[in-house]
Amino acid sequence: EVLRGADAAIGVSRDLCGKMEQLEVDPGKINWVPNGVDRELFGPGNKAAEREKLGWEQDKKTILYVGNIIETKGLGELVDAVSLLEKKGAAGNVRVKLAGPDGGYKQEMLGKITAKNLGKKFEFLGRVDHDQIAQLMRAADIFCLPSWREGWPNVVIEALACGTPVVATTVGGISEIITDPEIGLLVPRKKAQTLAVALENALEKDWDTGKVTEAAEPYYYDGIAETIEEIYYSIAKTS
Repeated sequence: EVLRGADAAIGVSRDLCGKMEQLEVDPGKINWVPNGVDRELFGPGNKAAEREKLGWEQDKKTILYVGNIIETKGLGELVDAVSLLEKKGAAGNVRVKLAGPDGGYKQEMLGKITAKNLGKKFEFLGRVDHDQIAQLMRAADIFCLPSWREGWPNVVIEALACGTPVVATTVGGISEIITDPEIGLLVPRKKAQTLAVALENALEKDWDTGKVTEAAEPYYYDGIAETIEEIYYSIAKTS
């Protein structure tokens, strides 16, 4: 009812715009405007230097997750995927860093990690200040978001802006962001085996950091702000 009565509606993903149409919102009022990223904060850097500042081992392949520690982020599948890699001998130098507050799943996840004897593979960093997230992303080899559902996750664009390739699930707007296998790999949700393969391939691939960073260009704040401003002006002129 609110959407149908609005002069304009903004969806952060085309997926959400489609859902608005299903609610019988006038397509002419629907605008796709994705979430933006701060180019002053999120940008490429020197991986080795960032790792030295963070105290991370230089010789390890690091997978980074940023978000709440909750089951629906697919963190159980991430543990299972690393376990599968471990069983085939492909996770010897792999480390997983998880940055974000506990949303109620940490203890269960820890139990799963312990049961699979992966205690040395996973590290919980806890809540991290927003300005430090960029440093973590620049230090990581891969950013992973194996969620069951998403809207338009900013962390995916932030990782790309830092030159860090992404492994994520085909949910919400993620498929609209990761449209090229040269910037990231996508897998179905809740599929640990497929996730394991994607992570292994991503860690072995020689990524073009410049191309990864370039993929974030359409989502910087300045361009997004101009688009929103145009929508506001168009409403003001007709009201």
